[in-house]
Amino acid sequence: MSLSHRIDINHYLKSYPIADWVRIIWKKYAATPLGCSKTLSRFSSPSEEFGVLYCAESIATSIAETIVRDRFEAVHQSDRWIHISEIEDRSLLTISSCQSLTLLDLTPPNSTKIGINTDAVGARSHAQGQALSKDLYENVPKADGIYYRSRITGGDCIVVFDRSTSKLISKKPDELVRVRDVTSELQALDVAVRN
Repeated sequence: MSLSHRIDINHYLKSYPIADWVRIIWKKYAATPLGCSKTLSRFSSPSEEFGVLYCAESIATSIAETIVRDRFEAVHQSDRWIHISEIEDRSLLTISSCQSLTLLDLTPPNSTKIGINTDAVGARSHAQGQALSKDLYENVPKADGIYYRSRITGGDCIVVFDRSTSKLISKKPDELVRVRDVTSELQALDVAVRN
């Protein structure tokens, strides 16, 4: 049974204007900074029916979600490093909304109140999140995406459906290696950068 049939979904759809949220992308996609990926991710379509775009409120969360992820689990401190090319091959841009986004608010305790499996937001496996996103995309046409918290940093994140990217504007991407805070943000996550 879809979300919209189980609960009053309108209670959990919130209007969010965003300003200067951070997105990290591969440099090769810099010409299309608001492009949506159909590759498998937490809230992507499990069958590649629609694309999604992710961004975070801070550089720290965007770095943690895009570059660090789970790769250093159970890794000794001395082995927590990335090669400089992982920064050199990426760009950073900021995204703002030119009109408010209508997002399903999955910040705590809404996942529980809505009655969805909390794995949709917090688990390593993406199956629950993809099922939720597909349900929302197909059954709640006014939904532009999902507002949630990073399971890594606790910072605010959004995912925007491809049908809603016309509500977004971006600043020109900058090479991530040129962004002043990148190395210090990685160090704050106990990750070193090596040549």
